[in-house]
Amino acid sequence: MLFFIFFGVALFFLASLVLRAVYLVREAEAIVIERFGRYDRTLLPGLHFVTPFFEAPRMVSWTYVMQSDSKKYHRFIKNTYRIDLRESVYDFPRQNVITKDNVTMEINALLYYQITDPKAAIYEVSNLP
Repeated sequence: MLFFIFFGVALFFLASLVLRAVYLVREAEAIVIERFGRYDRTLLPGLHFVTPFFEAPRMVSWTYVMQSDSKKYHRFIKNTYRIDLRESVYDFPRQNVITKDNVTMEINALLYYQITDPKAAIYEVSNLP
């Protein structure tokens, strides 16, 4: 009976070790890996193996601003270690402006951006979105 308990604990430890060591990075994503808290490498799409307990993915906090049906803007925060490399859109809220000839009008701006260097996006920008 003691053998089965030991075998179960060893199997659980081995399974958790494998889950921490294998990363499957999907298309248009990247993962920044740190070794002992310092930048080590960037994982691009594919199957990758890391050293558990020594290397870990860098957690990133992304902030999204979305407009609800009642025309109010809400901020959402998402913590993840996967960096989306697809083109994204940032919608600025409507603003009133006055032109040179004293005409008041509303403008709405859109900003399209795409992350090309995941390391620079994580370490050199405080809040990208």
